[in-house]
Amino acid sequence: AKLIKTPDELSCLRASLAIGETGIAEVHARIAPGVRETDLTATYLRTIFEAGADANVLDPMWQVMPARLADGPWTTTGDLACPLLTTERELVEGDVLWSDASSTYGGFHSDFGRTWIVGHDPNARQREQFARWKESLDAVLAVTRDGATGSDLTAAAIAANGGTKPWMPHFYLGHGLGIDSAEMPYVGSDIGEAFDDAYVLRSGMVLVLEPIVWEDGYSGYRAEEVVTITDDGWIPL
Repeated sequence: AKLIKTPDELSCLRASLAIGETGIAEVHARIAPGVRETDLTATYLRTIFEAGADANVLDPMWQVMPARLADGPWTTTGDLACPLLTTERELVEGDVLWSDASSTYGGFHSDFGRTWIVGHDPNARQREQFARWKESLDAVLAVTRDGATGSDLTAAAIAANGGTKPWMPHFYLGHGLGIDSAEMPYVGSDIGEAFDDAYVLRSGMVLVLEPIVWEDGYSGYRAEEVVTITDDGWIPL
């Protein structure tokens, strides 16, 4: 019942996503050296509720990413420690800031993720990371349509990323969105490859695609795109 979204449900999702982006726009305008992560959370929460949100879903993430895995907390997967809870840390010029936030409207969830550089424009390497992320996303979207399997999407992402998975092992390449912030369908999750092989996407499903690019020693880029699947492709939400 949750998998295929009705026109009314898609309308609620669009409204929820628009409210979330209203809050994010206010946060983005405040990002500067000396601002605390908790200041950004306060801005986001005030703005989304003024815009009509009925709930905040999770602790908004404004996570400063280290240059190297070894510079961050240890994890059981040996991979990135993400997401971490918001702290009172003040932002510093040059910080690589990964964001992730979700609120609800009418019970339907938003989801937003982007990467920002604090205090100045991205450098050449950071722009290259974004370009590589975009290549992975575009490759996935090129095969996203009714009748595609989860493995079609994961194979496209891996091929575009030079043969390695462009996502964190404790998360996924993509997940559903609706009355939960992460729900079926899951694509590229630790449920396993056999699940992805057998899982067929259908028109009306909603996917949040979130590949990442990571270069140990140079940090990385992460962002999310929300789409709904159609008979011959997808449309953005």
